[in-house]
Amino acid sequence: MIWVYGIREPAEVEPPLESLTAGGLMAVFGRREHERTRDGLWEHERVVETLITVLPMRFASMVAGEDALRRLISERHDSLAAALANVSGRVEVGVRAVGRRETSGREHLLRKLALHEPLAALAVDTRLRPQGGAYLVERDAVPGFTAAVERLQEAHPDVAILCTGPWPPYSFV
Repeated sequence: MIWVYGIREPAEVEPPLESLTAGGLMAVFGRREHERTRDGLWEHERVVETLITVLPMRFASMVAGEDALRRLISERHDSLAAALANVSGRVEVGVRAVGRRETSGREHLLRKLALHEPLAALAVDTRLRPQGGAYLVERDAVPGFTAAVERLQEAHPDVAILCTGPWPPYSFV
């Protein structure tokens, strides 16, 4: 079994990582399985973050061997290439708003929209979830994005706005 970290354009990888290229896409993998614990998850994350522009694979993505990995790339080539093109040069920034006081459901939704719209305008793509949003942002636009979050925090003191990242673009895979 090999542990797959991500798909990217062909480039050098540092040992102990290995790579396999098929159809112009490169899979980065390792032969060591991580523990399925919080520490193992963070170790996986550290490796993915070193790959820069990458289509990250979920934690514990394993295949039987290099032939199985080559088949996976071949069978899903077009969707993998399109997804990689979508995240190339971009990172994920997470934003979550937590009210400091009880509000109605309507007020909560209106507040989320008021916070989301200016941030969505700065992002290439977004994924909204009940707990917050994920924003796909050009890597060099991250400082402007986080400055916008700070301005929103100043404009909405009744809300704690939590901003995390930049992260590999897991939500956009």
